[in-house]
Amino acid sequence: MRLCSVRERSHKSCRMSAIFHQRSSCGCQLHTGFTTLRHISMEQLHDFIHQQVDAMAEELFSSISYEKDRNYYTEVLHAYFENIYEEIFIRKGTDFSNEPLIRYLRKLTAYPHISGEMLLEQLTSLLRTLINFSEEELLQTQLSGILSFTQQYVHSADVFQLEKEIMDSNRKAWFVPSFTRDLINSGANFKETITHIMERLHLMNVKSSFFFFFDKPVIHQENELAEYPDEIYLAAYYHDEKSVYHEPGKRPKVTTANGFSSFLPKEHSHCYTSFILFSGDEQFGLLLCEVEQKDISFMQICSLQIGALLHFIQLNASERQIQKELQDSMKVIQEQNSILSYISEYDDLSQLLNRRGFMERASHAIESNSGKKAYLLFGDLDHLKEINDCFSHLAGDFALRTVSERLRKCLPKDAITARLGGDEFVSFILTDIPDFKEQLLKNLKAESDAFNAVCDKPFYVEISVGIYDFYCNPQMDLTDILKHSDAILYEEKAKRRSSIKKV
Repeated sequence: MRLCSVRERSHKSCRMSAIFHQRSSCGCQLHTGFTTLRHISMEQLHDFIHQQVDAMAEELFSSISYEKDRNYYTEVLHAYFENIYEEIFIRKGTDFSNEPLIRYLRKLTAYPHISGEMLLEQLTSLLRTLINFSEEELLQTQLSGILSFTQQYVHSADVFQLEKEIMDSNRKAWFVPSFTRDLINSGANFKETITHIMERLHLMNVKSSFFFFFDKPVIHQENELAEYPDEIYLAAYYHDEKSVYHEPGKRPKVTTANGFSSFLPKEHSHCYTSFILFSGDEQFGLLLCEVEQKDISFMQICSLQIGALLHFIQLNASERQIQKELQDSMKVIQEQNSILSYISEYDDLSQLLNRRGFMERASHAIESNSGKKAYLLFGDLDHLKEINDCFSHLAGDFALRTVSERLRKCLPKDAITARLGGDEFVSFILTDIPDFKEQLLKNLKAESDAFNAVCDKPFYVEISVGIYDFYCNPQMDLTDILKHSDAILYEEKAKRRSSIKKV
């Protein structure tokens, strides 16, 4: 155009194809380049979506070991977007339902080897692309609804999985010492003890277990090779929902000729992990378990405790010495569990409790203060995404720290306050002060106005809160109380500014 002007010629406008590369904030390319979606046929749109989903699947599922699983979840991902294409672009959203999308999202979020964060990032990217390049306002509205629903579903699935992992971690942390202590104090005989161990292991997702014992414990002398007998005996096993115990003298014999496999199920393939059962310098036998790979370290801890228990049964007369071994074993278990299941209770950025720290402390407070008046505050930092996008993530961190300090200043010193993640804050307060809720909201508003009046940042730092009051009851579910507060917060968020930018 500039050349035409210099030569005093008239110039004409023309339409040219453009390539748009979308990247995340770190610079990584989310998808391959694509041309504008406007003025293309439905067939071309369908091909474009198919290509983007293939690229998305490659990034999401490349770390999955089995090709069969990769292919299956690629098909699920295609089905998700195929449903959107058919219902929104072809049928124009007539009688559209989220139910099919829920089925696909449920499958994708249930698979442990698919990152929920990456999945949400990839789905969000393509859905936003379709929204931005859709010409019809109705299509944009429907696609925006699908995007919002998808984000909420995947986020909820992540939260549910985290809570499940925390519960599983806590169960494992207390499982071994509690079940061995119960056995020692119960006075059960050896048959009842072994049967109880197998049933308890089954409750911890051990599908089957086989106990093999020597006639006498093998003694390991320092700097000497141990002398093993030619036979070991199958004492008990748990398989197919059934416990079987063989009395001494009637136990099937395992030799080098028949091997362990002759006593294991043959109806279909199994994978067993072996754990040596020992205590000190004595080896009693071994334990074969059908257990998931992620639980092998946990089972190693179990085998250490079971070995100590067997030694206790054999040397009941030396009770004091055995108690010392159990205490030492408990220390090992605590150290191992701190590595396997410990999650820091505090959030580094805000210096408040994190989700785990809050859930544990708030639950304990509710149980130990039955009948007392309490409040649960649920808050969202307003427009955190806008701050990050427009002013950088450092600005977003500044806003999060500011709100954290504001909550510490306005809430009672004994309040249990946490940052749950992202822009979400929560606090549990025990108080019987009249009009506490109204006064707290007034103080938060005053602090917010005072800060924003003197702050030189080009944006407001504000928080929307929902406060739910109740009386403590040990039977209460903290998750339900959070939902009540969240519902109030949802109404309050409608009153926030449309933008945090200062004019």
